[in-house]
Amino acid sequence: MIKTSFKLYLLLSILILSACTGNIEPRPTEILNAENYTTDGIRAFAAADWQRAEFLFTKALLIYQGIDDQRGVVLSHINLAEVALTIDDYSTVEEHLLAASAITNKTLQADMQARISLLYAQNALMQNRPAIAKQYLQPLLPEFDNEIPVGKSSQIQLIAIGDRTKLAFIENSDTSLWTRQYANALTQSNNKDSDLQARLLRYQAALQQQQGDLVIAESTLQQALIKYKINLSRPGIAITLSELGELYMAQGQYQEAQEYVNRAIAVFQYLNNAKQMSRLNEILVDIELHLVKSHSDSRQTIIHK
Repeated sequence: MIKTSFKLYLLLSILILSACTGNIEPRPTEILNAENYTTDGIRAFAAADWQRAEFLFTKALLIYQGIDDQRGVVLSHINLAEVALTIDDYSTVEEHLLAASAITNKTLQADMQARISLLYAQNALMQNRPAIAKQYLQPLLPEFDNEIPVGKSSQIQLIAIGDRTKLAFIENSDTSLWTRQYANALTQSNNKDSDLQARLLRYQAALQQQQGDLVIAESTLQQALIKYKINLSRPGIAITLSELGELYMAQGQYQEAQEYVNRAIAVFQYLNNAKQMSRLNEILVDIELHLVKSHSDSRQTIIHK
C-alpha cells in the first residue's frame, strides 16, 4: 500500500551552471569554484550524505550571492530545498523555495520554475496536504489523450505524473487510471531511468495487493528492488524492502516479514531516517508477537499429540 510517509528520492538535476562551457574566454575562478561545490554536492546527495550535500550547496550559494549570479543563487536554493525535503525539514524547504521564487523571473530557465513547483508539491505531499500538492502539480502534468500523454514527457513531467499517481493512492481515487497513465508516459518517452521504472512497479504492486494478488505483488516488488539497486538508490531500496516486509506480513509469512523489515531498518539507519525506523520498529514488534504466538501454538500442538 502506498503511504503518505514514503520518502521519494528525487535525483538532483545534473544541470550545473555551465552554460558558458563553449566560451573560449577563461572563466572566473569564483564561478568554477561554485560549480565544483555544486557538482560535489550532487555526488554527496546521490551517496545519501545529506549533511555534506547541504554544506557544499551552501558554499556554492554564498559564492553565487557574492558575485550576484542570480541563476546560481536560484539553483543553489533549489538544491538546498531538495536536501531539506529528504531529511523531512519542511520549514527549511519552504524557506529555500520562497527565496528561489523571489528571484526567479523570465530571464531564468523554465526548468527551474518547474523544479520549484515540483518541490512545493512534494513538500505538501510529505505533510499530507493533497489539495496543495494538486495545485502545484497540475501545471506540470501533460495533457492526456485516451490515457496517452500528448507529446513526449520531460523528466520533470514524468516525476510529476508519478507524484500525481501517489496522490491517487493517498486519496484512493483513480489509482488504476493514474498508474496506467504513468506507465504510458514512461513507455512513450522511452525513459530508461531505473528509479522512475521502479516507482511504477511499486504502484503496480500496490494495485495487485488491492486486487488480492499478493504473490504477483511480491514478484513485482522484487523487480522494483532490483531496479533501485541499479542506481544504488538507498531511499528506494529502503522503502521497497519495507513494502516487501509488510506484504509478507499480510500473507502471514512472519519469518520472511521480519527479515525484510530488519533489512529496511538497516538502510533507513544509514539514511538517518528516524521517522521510518520508528514506524518499522513498531511493525517489528507486531511481527515478533506473531512469531512468539506461532511458536507457542506449535509447542501446544506437539504436547497434545
